[in-house]
Amino acid sequence: MVLVLYTHTDMEDVWPMFFGQFQKYNSNSTKIYVAVNKQTPSLPDNCIPILYDDSIPYTDRWKQILPEIKEEVFMFLHEDM
Repeated sequence: MVLVLYTHTDMEDVWPMFFGQFQKYNSNSTKIYVAVNKQTPSLPDNCIPILYDDSIPYTDRWKQILPEIKEEVFMFLHEDM
């Protein structure tokens, strides 16, 4: 399974709970791309960060993010969902 999570460093305080619960109920072999506004040491080591430009519109951010995802099928989660 491949997961793409869209988030922002403003949400770093909930990442330990999110990633902890995700890893508790999912295989360690799950590939996790994290679309995030800037590099941060708060992401777990098994995540693949994809940086987006926070100053451009949301739809244009996806034009930056999608080419970085190599798989055609993935599960998408928005951090506020």
